[in-house]
Amino acid sequence: MRNCLFIVLCLLAASAAGAEPPDFPAGKETKIEDPSIGGNGYYLVYVPSDYTPDRKWPLVVCYHGLNGKVTTWPFKSVLGGKRCIVVGMEYNERGRVSSGGSEDVANVKRILPPLVRKLNVDTKQLFIGGFSKGGFTTNQIAGQALSLWAGILILGAGGSGPGGPGSCKGKAVYVGVGETDQYRKSAETAVASYKRLGARVTFEIYKGRGHAVDAKSKVMRDWFLANTEFRMVEPAIAASKELVKRKKPGLAYKMLKDAAAMSDTFGLCQEAASQARTLAEAFEKRFAEAEQAAANKQVPRAGGILRVLVREFAGCELGQRAKKRIPELMAEAKGKSQ
Repeated sequence: MRNCLFIVLCLLAASAAGAEPPDFPAGKETKIEDPSIGGNGYYLVYVPSDYTPDRKWPLVVCYHGLNGKVTTWPFKSVLGGKRCIVVGMEYNERGRVSSGGSEDVANVKRILPPLVRKLNVDTKQLFIGGFSKGGFTTNQIAGQALSLWAGILILGAGGSGPGGPGSCKGKAVYVGVGETDQYRKSAETAVASYKRLGARVTFEIYKGRGHAVDAKSKVMRDWFLANTEFRMVEPAIAASKELVKRKKPGLAYKMLKDAAAMSDTFGLCQEAASQARTLAEAFEKRFAEAEQAAANKQVPRAGGILRVLVREFAGCELGQRAKKRIPELMAEAKGKSQ
């Protein structure tokens, strides 16, 4: 549904998109002069240093604080200049948040289609965020175009949550605020509101900071990773738990191993690896029981254990190992009886 909406927006905006933007070099920030955008009349496009056109890339629209300049901070910094296209946006009206954010929503919808034509943007992975005034504006724009955004980042700001059409159920939301920030209560209100509406909220308090952002936040970085390139890891972990309950640990093991293989350092991938090891250890314990039973000349018992392992661990190499062992065990027992 979100992708269909975006395509419609592209078609509607094509005639009003204005001049085609230039080519964007990887690892560089490009300034796009656009008087109709309002404010200082330009926006910025940062293309990650690891960008290649052969795959789709997430994009985050970034709003600056009150009286600040158009910027790609802090998202460019949080991600180390990699992994995500960042668009530093200007406000339609400078010095205040536009009424309901409607003018800013129109700006976003207007500039996205030409960017999509120039860059390999994943239109299912569009994010919006900002600091201070940018955070409050993010909350307003998100409320008016919820279906457009894969995730929302509200920094040093808050609000009562989105009031526009669409659903927040399952929406990824990150709220970050300084420990002594004057807007901490507002941030906490946003957290409660988004949770009440069914969003998946990550809340971080920047220890020892006031009205500021931790641009080296591992929590924010991991939030981005969990909702972009590693977005299937968390669902895989949840699904594997259900498979184990249904006595299908083999399918769970394979799912967890595939998820773990995506990264050696990302937290959720490490968790998947740990859970895969736990299932493998359970298999090895029961496999050893079968071998011990065979050694004690309890061949029927050994075969029974192995057959259960074949059934439960079907779909992965552990099940195949147990299946291969059954005829070997029977052949060994027959040889010993002769």
